[in-house]
Amino acid sequence: MLVRFEHVKISFGAAEVLEEASFQIDPGERIGLIGRNGSGKTTILRLIAGQIAPDAGTIVRSAQLQISYLEQLVHGESNATVFKAAEGVFSGLLSQEREIELLTHRLSDPAFDGMREPDSVRLSDLLHQFELRGGYSFRARTEAVLMGLGFGRSDFSRPCEEISGGQMNRLNLARLLLGEPNLLLLDEPTNHLDLEAVAWLEDFLQSYPSAFLVVSHDRYFLNRVVRRIFELENGRIQTYSGDYSSYHRQRQLRIEQATKAYGQQREWIERTEDYVRRNIAGQKTKQAQSRRKMLAKVERLEKPSDSEESARFDFHVTLPSAHRVLEIEDGAIGYGETAIVKGIELKLFRGERYGVIGRNGSGKSTFLKTICGRLKRLSGAWIPGERVHLGYYDQTLENLNASNTVLEELRLLAPLATDGELRSFAARILFKGDDVFQGIESLSGGEKSRLSLAKLICQHPNFLLLDEPTNHLDIASREALEEALTEYDGTLLVATHDRYLLEQLVSRLLVFEDGKMELFDARYSEYVKGSSAAPSLLPEDTKMKGSKDEGKRGVRLSLADVPKTETETARGVRKPGTNRERQRVQDLARLEDEITKLELELRDLEERLSDSTNYSDPSQIKSLSETYQSLTEQLRRLYDEWAALEREEA
Repeated sequence: MLVRFEHVKISFGAAEVLEEASFQIDPGERIGLIGRNGSGKTTILRLIAGQIAPDAGTIVRSAQLQISYLEQLVHGESNATVFKAAEGVFSGLLSQEREIELLTHRLSDPAFDGMREPDSVRLSDLLHQFELRGGYSFRARTEAVLMGLGFGRSDFSRPCEEISGGQMNRLNLARLLLGEPNLLLLDEPTNHLDLEAVAWLEDFLQSYPSAFLVVSHDRYFLNRVVRRIFELENGRIQTYSGDYSSYHRQRQLRIEQATKAYGQQREWIERTEDYVRRNIAGQKTKQAQSRRKMLAKVERLEKPSDSEESARFDFHVTLPSAHRVLEIEDGAIGYGETAIVKGIELKLFRGERYGVIGRNGSGKSTFLKTICGRLKRLSGAWIPGERVHLGYYDQTLENLNASNTVLEELRLLAPLATDGELRSFAARILFKGDDVFQGIESLSGGEKSRLSLAKLICQHPNFLLLDEPTNHLDIASREALEEALTEYDGTLLVATHDRYLLEQLVSRLLVFEDGKMELFDARYSEYVKGSSAAPSLLPEDTKMKGSKDEGKRGVRLSLADVPKTETETARGVRKPGTNRERQRVQDLARLEDEITKLELELRDLEERLSDSTNYSDPSQIKSLSETYQSLTEQLRRLYDEWAALEREEA
């Protein structure tokens, strides 16, 4: 036994985080800890590490327990380099190494007049201990761990104060892994890792000889590294044997059995209560009294719940885009005048959905930011389609104003909505009651993510750019997002290291590597099997739902194979040889002009409606709102007519 919790309770204010939690961690165990955002997972890690004490109950720790906790910060001088900070874990070996060098130098000095024999004995003992403790391999191990977690050799000499927050987190993880305690506590270790680094960490933990407890919402990661699951729900710990997939099956079976037992008990209670009511004053009063006493002693079963309420996302497209959404010819992206990716070629059509993958720093986020105009396009032709309404999710969550409350942030998107309407919408993303008055600055990462996604929903985009949308979400919220995006009928580019999301949503990939972007017409699992460069990351027994975007599988996508749009065909390759076809082409052009004109009018109205100086005149606001609704209806009718013509056979 390493650690044992016995009826542990802890509360923060009025919120009870743990209620009678009991479990044990034994040497060599591989445990995944899962639960909702805010359910108390990090609190359990801090209790195990001794950073906080429980309000009640007992935590028993083995005398041999050695803990390393991922949230520990790098210690040492501010000017320490990345490599020095990492190898600082081996302080004992470094101290021995310095003493060995000193003794070796002293004994080899002909001018030394001291006692050679004691120094020789001491040197011999030190060399033996140094070898037994891995003194001749610790630097190679340090290098291997750093490189496995995504550091290049050029990073080794960089001062720690110059590296990014994500790199600092990876450095902390490297130090923790190198320390080799008998219990590792890992809190979301994959959050700042690319797919390659995640694969390396999975391989490392699979061969790790000691115990670890990992908090993670990455279901593939849990499938590969854990053999036991602790689920934290409503302040209680439920344990399951096996990986995440096994947990999921066992949990469903447990809920079914508990539901059946609850139903049977309720039926028995109702029958018994009815018997007591009918016989308490009759000839069978003694039997009725006996049964009433028996009822009072029965421990009532709680009604089982399949899960707590999940967030509800719905990315509804109001006005579809034209068939061609975006075309890039010989594009280059980067920062300033420095290109990090060149020669980008892409034709993106309505309804297509691509996963964007590659190492950290390969250009994935830069690509999305360049498409949406947040970064300058360095070169090439970037041709947007008509009626493209773009929505962008930034993994840094910079679109939220920290000084606003949740309600104020939602009102920016719907200035005419009532408080009741906004609060009803907020409840769909799990902000209920007074939650809507919370300051954004005080929200957790998961809460900020849900709010950012809700803002996207309000915009009704027909082209979504998502940069690591699941990073801060718990498993239930990830599943809700996956379901919503599966039903989304717009165009999608999603950069993510969430392999469940990739496999669920996309059947084509944009792969960023070595300053280039390549297109693959394949699911992620098929790409992994067919590419020697791709990390083998998918458990073979995991079955995913089909993607909406079904296409040819496992072949590199050739631009020559991409079909022309209907409009392109009508105007170009297909020769309008009939009067009807010529009329169709003319009507399409006319409708597109009218739609463009209406969209400009609507954009102007939106700016006037969002101008707070107009709020002083209610009649003006009402008039603008009615005009806006009228133009929106006209635009919908025009688009329906345009779509019907576009689909029409020549």
